[in-house]
Amino acid sequence: MALRVVPVDEGARLDPPEWLTNAQKVIWLNTLDELRQLGIADTADRDALAQYAVVTELAQRLARAVASLGSFTAYNAAGTPVAHPLLVSLDRAQARAMRYAREFGLTPSARGALHAGKQDTEAANASPAAFYRTAM
Repeated sequence: MALRVVPVDEGARLDPPEWLTNAQKVIWLNTLDELRQLGIADTADRDALAQYAVVTELAQRLARAVASLGSFTAYNAAGTPVAHPLLVSLDRAQARAMRYAREFGLTPSARGALHAGKQDTEAANASPAAFYRTAM
């Protein structure tokens, strides 16, 4: 089932939380611009958008740290090679950031679902009865 697009109050003021770092605020504001271009920014998204900014900035910092590593291998107490902890942390941070990106419609597949949802919304507005017949 496609996502339904909810109309946005274009005049709503949405400021980043004061506790974000400057780097996180840049991500927050850039992402907010993208969401507004998609027509899906909403004041209810403020906290989730902040979390997206935090994990995205963390992933960026970890990516820089991983890039500076000489090796992606570390060794545990028994001397067995394991993935470097920074690499594991990077993978987790990137996975979290991608989950938020999908929630906000910032991936190709999520945008496709939003586009389909917008068509469903337009169809529902044109003919509510027809929409419910096709949605079932």
